[in-house]
Amino acid sequence: MEDLTFMISLITIFFIGYFWGRSKTVKTESKDAIYQERFNQGYIKGYLDASNKMMQIIDDESDKQIKKGKQYYDDFPQMGIN
Repeated sequence: MEDLTFMISLITIFFIGYFWGRSKTVKTESKDAIYQERFNQGYIKGYLDASNKMMQIIDDESDKQIKKGKQYYDDFPQMGIN
């Protein structure tokens, strides 16, 4: 009888652990993974495009200021930065 109780307890613990472990696995379907990858690529591309555009604007402004004979640090006293 003790052996039967031990086997039933062992099988019960095994099934509880098995189903608990299966519930913790992450299921990614191929469609979801593809959509997520496309979203990430678009997000990164959009961020990089915006960053490049902003850097281009900053560079253009710096070039304009340099052509005027003005350096970026010439405005510091006027802005209250010593």
